[in-house]
Amino acid sequence: MARWTRTAPGATAIALLAGALAGCAGDPGSVDDQGGSQVETVVAHAHRAMVAVRSRDPEGTGQAVVDAFTEETMVEPDATRHDADGTVHLTAAIAMEEVNADGTYGDEMLGACVTITATPGDAEGDVGQRGTVSTRQVECGDGLVPVRNDLHADRLVQGLAPHEDEVPLPIPPVEHVPCYSGSGDCPGG
Repeated sequence: MARWTRTAPGATAIALLAGALAGCAGDPGSVDDQGGSQVETVVAHAHRAMVAVRSRDPEGTGQAVVDAFTEETMVEPDATRHDADGTVHLTAAIAMEEVNADGTYGDEMLGACVTITATPGDAEGDVGQRGTVSTRQVECGDGLVPVRNDLHADRLVQGLAPHEDEVPLPIPPVEHVPCYSGSGDCPGG
């Protein structure tokens, strides 16, 4: 039997590198434009982070996996589901400000919603036996709204590529979160 957990209202904002995803109004975006490719990069980072979390604990289940993912990415999922077999499903609304080619922030807030599914595996097993991680775009509905800094996304990006990986041997934790802002608010400039 699966169990879904929803975070409290107002706690649905997600901070993921560039920020949490937001959006409802405006025309849908495409991954073929600059903003869409930026959202795709953020989603790919979240996927790789779950692969890294699972690589260190392929037998982990439930809230321990959610907590490790949140620590790795600073992303608090909007909803989680834990299956009886140990599979963990995280649903997140991601929002970020568009970044222009010159590194300044654009006028749009972009968003998308994704589900990351991590199956458990054997900690002593080889690749292929250590579980899998998949990330898929989902509809932003039922109160799942990408928001960042109290701003809803101006447009939702459509057509994000799905990601699927077998869990590799352990990947060491990241010592710091990279900063891509280009706006001078990162350590060292």
